[in-house]
Formats: sequence, C-alpha cells, structure tokens
Amino acid sequence: MKAERVTELAKEVEHLSRLGASRLQHGNTEKALEAYRQAYLRSQLLGHNGYMQRACAFNLGSMLISTGNFTEGLNYLKLAKPPEGYRDGKSNGDLYFNSGLAYEGLQNVEETKHCYSKALEEYRWEHNINMEADVLGRLGKAYLMCDQFTEAASCLKQLIHVQEKLGDYTKQLQSQAEQASLLLRMDQVAEAEKIADDCFLRCQGDELSNSIANVLTELSLTYTQMRSYDKALRCCQIALPLVAAKDADAKQIAILYQNLGVINSYLGQYQNAIEYHQKAASKYAELSIRKCQGHCFINMGYAYSQLGDIHRAGEYFLHSLQAAKDCGEH
Repeated sequence: MKAERVTELAKEVEHLSRLGASRLQHGNTEKALEAYRQAYLRSQLLGHNGYMQRACAFNLGSMLISTGNFTEGLNYLKLAKPPEGYRDGKSNGDLYFNSGLAYEGLQNVEETKHCYSKALEEYRWEHNINMEADVLGRLGKAYLMCDQFTEAASCLKQLIHVQEKLGDYTKQLQSQAEQASLLLRMDQVAEAEKIADDCFLRCQGDELSNSIANVLTELSLTYTQMRSYDKALRCCQIALPLVAAKDADAKQIAILYQNLGVINSYLGQYQNAIEYHQKAASKYAELSIRKCQGHCFINMGYAYSQLGDIHRAGEYFLHSLQAAKDCGEH
C-alpha cells in the first residue's frame, strides 16, 4: 500500500475515533458505537496489527461492554492486547479493568478476580491512585462472592489507606463500616468493634449527611450483631432523622426502623419494638419486599408474646407464616 493511502486511512481512523469520543461525551451511545465500529473496520485496511488497530479494538470492545455486550466486547479486547511484555500508553490497566467488567457481567468470578488483580498491578505501576481505589473495591466484592473473606478484608484495608491518600473522607468511613462488618463475619469480634468504634467516633465529628447516615446504618447492624445495643441505638437515632428529612431511600428507612425494633426488643422495650417493626413492615409493603415484611411480623409476634398478648402474638406469627409461603419458603 502506498504511503499516501496509509496516511489517508490513518487520518480517517483518527477522525472516526474522535467522533466516537465526542458522541459518547454527549450521551449518544448508539452513534458513538457506530463511529468506533467504523474506526475499527477502517483500521484493518492498514494491513498490520499495530498500535492503531489495537487502540480501535480497545475503544470498540470497551464501548460494547459498557452497553452490556460482554462477550463481543471481550473478543475485541483480546485483539487489543499488546505483545507480551509491552504496554500501549501509560499501562495496560484500562485493558484489564474493562475485561474485568465484562467477566463480572458474565458472572465469571475467577476471571473477574484475575483481571482486576492484573489491573491493580498496572494502575499501581503508573501511580493511578483513583483507579487503584476503584479496582480494590471491585476486587474485594469479587472475593466476597467466593467467600474468600481474608482476601476481601485485605482489599478493604488497602482501600481505606488509598482513600485516605485521596482525601475521600466519606468513602473511607463507608469502607471502615464494611470492614467492621466483614471482620465480625470472620469472628474477629474485638478488632471489628475497635474499627466500628473508631468509625462511629469519626462520623460524629463530620458534617452529618445522607452518606454519613448510610455509614451509621451499616454500623447499627454490626453493633446489633455484637449485642452492643446502646451503640446500635445511638447510630439509628442519629441516622433516622437524616434519611427521613432528605426523603432518602425508603429501603434504608425501613432497615433503620426494623433495627430499632430489634434493639428495643433486646432492651426489653417491647411496646417501642412493636411500633418500630410496624413502621418497617409498612415501608416494606410499599416496596413490595415481602420477605423482610415477614421478618418484621415474626419480631412483632415475639414482642406481643413478651407483653402477654397471646392473641396478637398468634396473629402476627400467622402473618409471618403467610409471608414465608408467599416467598416460597414454607
């Protein structure tokens, strides 16, 4: 092929690639995909598998993955991989990251972990701390799906350190709350409580927001499982007005009501427990979450039995049984 034709084709490919990026930036996904596909097809006319073809394959593959076409997208990303020992651009981090997204979408957990681990290495090599944080969060969740708690806890610990470097205070608190919950699942109760206490203290020193309310909700569940009911109660009391005032996620409000019911029941405040469980059950009914509503009915039945109202207790135990049947759990 003549040099002039090669130059002409290269310019066409660059134009189509820029067009795809522009369309994507303006939210026109379908048109962006069309431009990236045309760029890839034109790049194949250059006659050798060089950097430009790999870049086009990467753009097209990543675009397909973002639209849910995971298998086709992966096929193009495999074509985008540079020769062994080489990197296109700063690193191969984005290549492995997008491959991880595709495998995650295909629910192939082993390949997901492999790709995210490789992406983490690459992003650390190029000192891309923002993507390092993103990958650590995703990798930790992949480990959790395999019940690899030790590895997941390690990811969370590293993530908290990275978030501190980034100055992302709220996300760091969210990760701390998740870490406390995970350590409790691993029966590391003392360490879990230490981290939860530190997180709770820092939450109270921060500007109260809906994000902090999410952290407090997570902490309240962890404290309840630890039987640290006073701390759990305090978390809920701080979080509830925050989420209610901001018309937040109705499910979060239901969880807080339900946990307040559980806490009051453990503290022997059965009438308060009934009131909170009733509020939670109503919220779950609005959300059509029948299973959680059934759990509230069980707790209400127990609270009524402790108050000596056997008739009401029986009614709610029957309601819980019906909810279980509706969910196919009878």
